[in-house]
Amino acid sequence: MTRQTTVLLDRVLPEEAWNALAADAASVLVDIRPPEACQIAGIPDLSEIEREVWAMAWPDTGTPDEQTLFLSTLSERIAKNGPARLFFLCSVGDKSRDAAEAMASHLGIDGTPLHLSHIREGFDGTDRKAHPKTGWKGADLPWVAG
Repeated sequence: MTRQTTVLLDRVLPEEAWNALAADAASVLVDIRPPEACQIAGIPDLSEIEREVWAMAWPDTGTPDEQTLFLSTLSERIAKNGPARLFFLCSVGDKSRDAAEAMASHLGIDGTPLHLSHIREGFDGTDRKAHPKTGWKGADLPWVAG
């Protein structure tokens, strides 16, 4: 018999994600940017709150099989590590929404409640020239060179 997973899907600002990650040991940051983007822009540094970043590139231009592989791999990590909340981070917030929505659709059989959040504004921010205080970096949250 299969049980439905209870999935809550929402969006948060970078500061809200940081505060939640700091407050909840059962939360995880999933950085879905490709490795090249991380090397150029940097990566969130969660060492201060003793968390690691799950780096898993979202295949946004890939085939459905590649996206299914991403979702299956992430599901396996969730089953192994048991986080109660996942925060999805991309460069500007669009792809993280897509990945969180796809993950919400993919889940549904193990009975574990899970909270999925996509981080609005992403790592780099939406329009750094017009709005320099957007994104993880613009909010002055910890990060390191990739």
